[in-house]
Amino acid sequence: MRMRIDEAWRCDFAGSIQLDVAPGSIEPANFHDAICAHANVALKASGPAAIDNARMIRTVGKHRRSRARQGANAISIHGTSLTFYKGAAFNNDLIAQVAKATGLPTTSMSRGIVEGLKAVGAKRVAVATAYNETVNGRLRVFLEESGFEVLGVKGMGIERFEDRPPVTQEELFNLGATAYASMSKADTLLISCGALNTLRLLDPLEKKCKVPVVSSAPHALWAGVRLLGLSGQAKGYGRLLSRA
Repeated sequence: MRMRIDEAWRCDFAGSIQLDVAPGSIEPANFHDAICAHANVALKASGPAAIDNARMIRTVGKHRRSRARQGANAISIHGTSLTFYKGAAFNNDLIAQVAKATGLPTTSMSRGIVEGLKAVGAKRVAVATAYNETVNGRLRVFLEESGFEVLGVKGMGIERFEDRPPVTQEELFNLGATAYASMSKADTLLISCGALNTLRLLDPLEKKCKVPVVSSAPHALWAGVRLLGLSGQAKGYGRLLSRA
């Protein structure tokens, strides 16, 4: 399956990886691979607790200078825990400071999931993640600060993806389905972690759970292309992307 977009665009996702998209079709998997590449670089040396605005701005600014010569015209800071770990105010301030430092419209993966949840009318959220209990707790605080009621958070306990076999699509589907089943009063399911390849599971999970599903990588990309005036529509990949 291929994702349609309606015009050419160029966006510097994560401040370190530029994706050039011509009119027509591209493979959604390419987006996921690019996001994971940045997340691994950004978090290799330290966990999200060690990230601060100054360090992030220096990192983004460094890559921004090289990308500017190639025509990048928007920035998306990728890594969900990277941007939610210190709370909603930190995330918003980081986005504002990066935008000011680079002169480009900017978003983050955490803002992408918030905008995705708001776009589907989420109020009570069931959450499935790759994270351990500490990071799950930080995500709960971030979501509550962003205006959502969190009915529960089910995590996989992953701290280093390289320490375990790759997460399979079956494993990921079961994570989302069981998380929602244990919090069935939720009106939306959120799957958080940019390294989880959820794009092709959005529609099957929505059919299983009967509620919208929002996830880090797909909806961060949706938020990113909207900075450029595009719809982000990708039919067949869940309610929000199908109607965008």
